[in-house]
Amino acid sequence: MLINKFTIGADPEFAVLRDEQVVNVGDIEGPRLHSDHLGDVLEFTPAPVKSAFVLTKNINAILKEDDYIKHFDRTVKLVGGAVVKSNRRLVTLGGHIHFSTREINLEALDRTTNILERLDILPKKDSARRRCSGMGNGYGAWSDLRDSNGGRTVEYRTMCSWLHHPFAAFLCLTFGKLAVAQPGAVLSSLIVEKASYQTLEKSLRLFNDADAQRAIEKLFEKKVDLTAKIDVDIRDSWKNISKLYRRAVA
Repeated sequence: MLINKFTIGADPEFAVLRDEQVVNVGDIEGPRLHSDHLGDVLEFTPAPVKSAFVLTKNINAILKEDDYIKHFDRTVKLVGGAVVKSNRRLVTLGGHIHFSTREINLEALDRTTNILERLDILPKKDSARRRCSGMGNGYGAWSDLRDSNGGRTVEYRTMCSWLHHPFAAFLCLTFGKLAVAQPGAVLSSLIVEKASYQTLEKSLRLFNDADAQRAIEKLFEKKVDLTAKIDVDIRDSWKNISKLYRRAVA
């Protein structure tokens, strides 16, 4: 069972690094992958669905199957996180989440993002650095929301890129969905000053939702360390997605 009637989508960004410097990929425009930030970043564009877990799986499918991704060899590293440095500037990375509803409680979304950062599930210091950079237009600020897809959806842009690990991706998408579906329950159960893994788990247990239950079972009951490790190639870290399945995946 899923508690949301709306769909969720995303266009999470990542950078290609060689010798710790951003590789500009130029102008890429594909059905599930395209470039942004003048070619300094790439972003996945999976189709919107109702389930955070299905959306996470769909992102993984692009990572594994996209022909453009396949042409990157191991002389480069694909990274998520909040900020990376190019020869020209500081490049910020976003983990934008799209909702097919306009009934958005930004306080609940910001509360969730704040706690995920305090727990370093989203990289705390780099997230603050990204927010302060702002790209001159408030990008990534608290309550950063705009219309997307021709006004058919709205896009929450405060989170940094959660692509550094599939566990972070799944948790951010799940809590983002819950914050929109039932903001009152999220606000009452997530207190910033009491941020802990236990707080997140107790909050998830309030919801009769398949994504919430999977997060409890696969992450919190197994006491998984969710600390962000943003220097790992996402082609390696995303192999861990099999641990989110209820049955073993070869």
